[in-house]
Amino acid sequence: MAKERLRVLKLWDALRKKGTSSFEAAGLLGVPRSTLYRWKKRLEEEGPRGLESKSRRPKRVREKTWSPELILAIKELREMFPAWGKEKIWVLLRKLGFETYLSTCGRIISGFIKRLEIRSSLLKGTKGKRGSFRFRRPWAMRWPGV
Repeated sequence: MAKERLRVLKLWDALRKKGTSSFEAAGLLGVPRSTLYRWKKRLEEEGPRGLESKSRRPKRVREKTWSPELILAIKELREMFPAWGKEKIWVLLRKLGFETYLSTCGRIISGFIKRLEIRSSLLKGTKGKRGSFRFRRPWAMRWPGV
């Protein structure tokens, strides 16, 4: 990858020396002009190794602040009531004394489902009448005789 980028930069430089504008040269090479300038700057600062692809992963990732007790409580409640969603489980958690957010409860449950640690009613592929009714015909909820 770095060799290819270096080759493109050399071609770009040669085209510019012949009198071609940087915009036209970038168009001929099929690479955006801003990218060429970025590669040129990285080559000047870091040398040929600067043209290698770098990780796009964030340098800092927020850590999860969930306690093991909270995770265990959500898992047990979800196993007791597999059809319940995050809202009902969150209410039970509050009654048990856990101070957490609704979205946190949902994230933990979706993590269990992704890892298949607990069964989900969503994995069966069946949808309840109320859910399909609510999403397909929202006007029917406003005018119940129609």
